Amino acid sequence: SYEESVLAVIRRAPLMEEACRKNPGTMAAVMGLEEEQIVDICKRASAKGVVVPANFNSSNQVVISGSLDGVEEAGRLCRETGAKRVIPLQVGGAFHSPLMESATAGMKEYLEALKFQEPQTGLVPNVTGTVERKPDRIKELLVAQLTAPVRWYQTMKYFRDNGIDTLIEIGPGKVLTGLAKRELDGAQMINLDTMQDIQNFVAAAAK
Repeated sequence: SYEESVLAVIRRAPLMEEACRKNPGTMAAVMGLEEEQIVDICKRASAKGVVVPANFNSSNQVVISGSLDGVEEAGRLCRETGAKRVIPLQVGGAFHSPLMESATAGMKEYLEALKFQEPQTGLVPNVTGTVERKPDRIKELLVAQLTAPVRWYQTMKYFRDNGIDTLIEIGPGKVLTGLAKRELDGAQMINLDTMQDIQNFVAAAAK
C-alpha cells in the first residue's frame, strides 16, 4: 500500500545513515570515459580501497562510489586515462556500493513482514533496468538496490526501446528530468517539484 511504501522509505533512511557511520565513504562523477574503462579502473583502484561504479547515468557519465582512498585513486586513474572531468560529490556516504552492506539485513527483515502485491503496471527497478512484475523479485531488488549500481542509462534505453514517451519526476529538484532529457530526446518531461505542482497535476488529470 501507499502507506506501507512510505514507512519502508522511513525505515530505509536510518539504516543507510548507520551504514555511512560504520563505513565512511564518498562518490565522484566521471565524464568522458567508456563504461568498460571505468569498470576496469575501479578494479585496479580497489587495491587502495573499496571503489565501484555506482550510477550509470549516461553513455559518458558514470558515478563511482567507495572508500575515501579508493575513490581518490580511481579518480586519479580516470584522469590519467583521459577523463574530461572527475567531480567529487557532496554526499553523506558511499551509496550503491559494498560499504552499504550493513543496511541490507535490516531492510530485508522489514520488507519480509510486508505483503507485496503484483504491480498493476510493469515496474522497472534501477537495479536491472528492465521490467519486473513478480512481487518476490521486486522485494529482493529493493534490498539489492542498497549496494547495487543504479542503471539509469539502461533504464532510459529500455523506455526508449519500448515506446515510453512521457516521464514524470516527483520530488524536490529536477536532476532526474535533466538526466532523462539526455537519453530520451523528444519525450515529454513533467517535473512535480512542490506539493502545489502535485495538486495541480492531479486536478488537471481528473478533468
